[in-house]
Amino acid sequence: MRGFGVFLLVAGLIGSLVLRFSQEPLSVVDFTPLPVTFLGGWLYFRGGQHAARRLSRQPHGGDSVLYLRAFDTDPTALGRTFQSMFLAGLATMSTDVECLARALRPFGRLHVIGRPGEGLPRPGGKTVYSGDAAWKQVVQEMMLTARLVVIRPAVNPGVLWELARAREVVPADRLLIEVRGLSGRRYREAVRAMAELGYTMPERRPRRGGFIRFSPSWKPEFLPLTGPLVRRGLINVYRPMAVFALRPVFERHGVPWTQPGVSAGCVAYLAVMGLIGLVVVIGFVVGVFFS
Repeated sequence: MRGFGVFLLVAGLIGSLVLRFSQEPLSVVDFTPLPVTFLGGWLYFRGGQHAARRLSRQPHGGDSVLYLRAFDTDPTALGRTFQSMFLAGLATMSTDVECLARALRPFGRLHVIGRPGEGLPRPGGKTVYSGDAAWKQVVQEMMLTARLVVIRPAVNPGVLWELARAREVVPADRLLIEVRGLSGRRYREAVRAMAELGYTMPERRPRRGGFIRFSPSWKPEFLPLTGPLVRRGLINVYRPMAVFALRPVFERHGVPWTQPGVSAGCVAYLAVMGLIGLVVVIGFVVGVFFS
């Protein structure tokens, strides 16, 4: 399903570019790339959900990474599909959770808590479900066994409980705070709420997203999302940037770190942009000398 979704996304993108430069009068055909791209984005996201459901049915075992967040940060199929129409399909590629799961795979399989009553889990790691009365016990047990615990902060009763419990039972060097997708106001609210739980956080929201890790004495250190441009790629850039940002965490735990490879697509894009820029400069210089 995901492969066919990618095919439709590419077909929609190419079709829109071809029709944009066509000299023919505007017709119904010119709008066909939109539904094609829409369907491709929907199939890609839905395929990820089915893959997550198959993964959630597999038995527990092996090393794990626990990822905790507020449910309202989860992407929806409709929202991601609409994004594909305006961002040429790039936004409908792997979700942040999927990218993080791949970036942290050397530590173990990423586990997330599923939203009660949802038909299909969101694309990402292995989804664990529990009843309303048992979720705290489930989360605490997973905190004690996970090699890493990653929390996306929010001023939400459930997330605040998870932050408080992590401060009590998770060693400082095994806890990461994901700083991503927070407005300035929400970040300040989260910092104030976390201060009451014993956390020391940077007062100002970092301009770039990233992670906050802690020393054994709970001193915070911000790890910004970074990485050489040619190694970030054009699609799913969060994964290679997270890999570069988390290199100190890999080294701290003695986990082998592998540098993301050079992106052929990114190199080709930069080469084309450079060539266009060179042509513009040459045209400008020629125009100055011969005007």
